[in-house]
Amino acid sequence: MPTNSGHKKFWINSIITRKIQNTFAFVFFVHPEKMRILFAQLCKLYTVFLVVNATILVLGAPLNNGTSMIPLTPLQKRLTFPVCPDHHPIYVESECESMYSILITCNTDTNPPDTDFIHYPCQPRETCIQFYVAAPIPDQPPIPHAYCIANERCREWDNNHSDRGELTCSVNDGYVSGPTPVDIEVAFIVYAHDNIPIQVNSLVAFYKDNKIADYINQNNLTAKISGYKQGERIKYCFVAGSDNKVTAYGAAQKLSLLSDPGYAEFLDIEPL
Repeated sequence: MPTNSGHKKFWINSIITRKIQNTFAFVFFVHPEKMRILFAQLCKLYTVFLVVNATILVLGAPLNNGTSMIPLTPLQKRLTFPVCPDHHPIYVESECESMYSILITCNTDTNPPDTDFIHYPCQPRETCIQFYVAAPIPDQPPIPHAYCIANERCREWDNNHSDRGELTCSVNDGYVSGPTPVDIEVAFIVYAHDNIPIQVNSLVAFYKDNKIADYINQNNLTAKISGYKQGERIKYCFVAGSDNKVTAYGAAQKLSLLSDPGYAEFLDIEPL
């Protein structure tokens, strides 16, 4: 939790504690009726104490401290990953550690920096899918940036009962993106039965039945689509290359409204 939130919590708790102590200091020297009133006030103070602590716990620790080595939109900063700890405040990158957790790389602001790895669990009914953002340095590879995405916005499919060399695909359907054409990024990742990302022979993405990305010997794929129109069909496929049952999860992220650069959100799946 950021230092200013910790100071705020300590200051509020100190005030409440002093009030409780003052109340106890008088409780033995007052009329019984006043004692009853003071006891009621004490109960109210204790309730406030609990509420303040709960509020600071939930709201006092933003999911991003605003310090990042990659360019993130404000919405990405709020939704995707927790703050790096104070002793390693610089966010570097994040990857899907498992189906239900993100591994975040954080650095110190020293030269040379020291690196720490933070394990961040997804919330219930969320799945980790890995996207990428452009590197701040030209000609450098894109930087992995993982998200925990609500399951209702993920496509799920597996290779159960499929031949090891067979192309196994998700449904071929569109996303709800609104009336305005948008730039989107699509991504999917493949997990083994133990919920750990697993490399497969090939991964392919199709847009309007045309291949837009084809990866070999990877566990995840991403592709960008410019000017996507609501309902245009997108399909994700993989070839497992083994008899192991694996499961894939795909999602689409709105990179920017063409009329409002820097906006980002995940797209709902069109009802079947």
